[in-house]
Amino acid sequence: ETAGGYAKEMSKEYQAKQAALTAEHIAKQDIVITTALIPGRPAPKLVSAAMVASMKPGSVLVDLAVERGGNVEGAVPGKVVTTANGAKIVGHLNVPGRVAASASLLYAKNLFAFLETMVDKTTKQIAINRDDELVKATMLTDGGKVVHPNFANAAAAADKPKPIVAGQNRGDDPASDSAAPAKATAKKPAAAKADKPAAAKKPAAQKATAKKSAPSAGAKTSSEGDA
Repeated sequence: ETAGGYAKEMSKEYQAKQAALTAEHIAKQDIVITTALIPGRPAPKLVSAAMVASMKPGSVLVDLAVERGGNVEGAVPGKVVTTANGAKIVGHLNVPGRVAASASLLYAKNLFAFLETMVDKTTKQIAINRDDELVKATMLTDGGKVVHPNFANAAAAADKPKPIVAGQNRGDDPASDSAAPAKATAKKPAAAKADKPAAAKKPAAQKATAKKSAPSAGAKTSSEGDA
């Protein structure tokens, strides 16, 4: 294993021991799946033609490394090869891309098996057995009520009224509602205080008017003297 966690090629001596052990096991197996890859290099050959020939007729070898040369001798990318002894070497490309279809079929089969238990085979009508363990574990509501214990307790707790705690800033707290008008009332004297300076400015305006009229009176006297 490399520092990055990938497999690395072993020594020739190790490979010889590995091949001997692999050959011993493969001769007893009906299915073999290989996945060995080395970054930046062709896939190592782990299963020789002799090993494949030792398998029983109808045995299957799936080479998931076929796109990089394959681990099985005789594997062909994109094809299923049948050997002389009747073994099949599967070299499908992009095997992960095939999983979606198989997973969808498996899920559909599970749904069908689940719903089939709720249908009477004689009348072909829905007949739910509420005592069935599968029904108990999956039924959430029945007759307009929450019946699943995990959700029924939560629903009952949600229906209880919440306690009112004084001092919290909430709409349902009477203490916060009564405090709001008091603050609004306290602001009224401030508004009245603001009116006093406005009233004090009126005499100043009249005084300014008097100063303006004084020169006009002197001008009138001067005109009379000229006359």
